[in-house]
Amino acid sequence: MIIGNKEYLTPEEIDNVYASNAKGVDIQSKINKYTPSDIIPTNSFVVVNDVGIPQEIRNRPEWFNNDGTPVTDEFLNSENFYNYFNKIQPSFDPYTEIIEECTLQEYNIDHQKKTVIQEWKKRSLTEKEQKEYIKMRWQEIRNLRNKLLLESDWTQANDQPIKIKSKWTQYREDLRNIPNKFNDPREVIFPKKPV
Repeated sequence: MIIGNKEYLTPEEIDNVYASNAKGVDIQSKINKYTPSDIIPTNSFVVVNDVGIPQEIRNRPEWFNNDGTPVTDEFLNSENFYNYFNKIQPSFDPYTEIIEECTLQEYNIDHQKKTVIQEWKKRSLTEKEQKEYIKMRWQEIRNLRNKLLLESDWTQANDQPIKIKSKWTQYREDLRNIPNKFNDPREVIFPKKPV
């Protein structure tokens, strides 16, 4: 299948590639050969209404006609079934941005090629969302710090030699000071455990 000027595997071709894996064929190189790195073929279709608006995504069916014969690819291609492609979520800075999946109606539709490609929206976080995200990150850092403190509690037991206690005292103090030492969760560096 050609989208733009690039060749892609159709869902049935992907099925064949996966089936050939049992024979020792390198699946990923075959899929990569035909698929751009940000688009992933699926085994699904999008049902498009008579005016060209996507209605729903369906798994590639094992449909049968009323007479019990399987529905053919030719039938699916002649009807309002478009091949569906996932798009990899773009990268973003979680401290300032958020990625949201577009609605089905906002997906990239090519009526000539009968393809629908998933789309993503990137937007800036509101000030409130940024504060909530930073608060959540600090809580994750505190949780990890508390876990590390708990894991090293044994080093401070009364029956531990002074040599072990002293090696671990600074480490534990550095862990406790993390929230006071750093202003931004992105800057946090955890101390190394003593050996």
